Order: sequence, then C-alpha cells, then structure tokens
Amino acid sequence: MAHIAINSPAGAHMSPGSGSTRFFAIFGVAGQRRQLKSLDAHLLTDIGVSAPDAHAEARRPFWDAPSHWSA
Repeated sequence: MAHIAINSPAGAHMSPGSGSTRFFAIFGVAGQRRQLKSLDAHLLTDIGVSAPDAHAEARRPFWDAPSHWSA
C-alpha cells in the first residue's frame, strides 16, 4: 500500500473548530502513528526518535493528541 504525504494539516481548508476539521485531524493522527510504528531503526535514528519512544507513541489511542494538532 502506498503512503501519501500531505504537506498541509488535514482539514486546513476548513474553518477552525469545525467538526470536519476535528475528524480529519483525528484521522491524520491515527495514520501518522501507524506510519511511525512501521519505521525501521535507521529511519527512527534519522528523525531522532528512539524505538521505545516510537512504539509508545504508536500505542497511544487516536483521541490522545495535543489540542493544538486540531486547531
């Protein structure tokens, strides 16, 4: 399955605080955590994240995200 990188935050074209914005932000968090989980040790080193930290972040539920991610 191909991964698509998007440079702008999910839902950036929508008004802040809208239900759609929050939905796409949550969807984005879940996808980013799945991708983080799939990175090998070399790529984790490149981005400055340890394997235990990456696995801990990947295990967090999608709703457990900083509030500024959906702003």
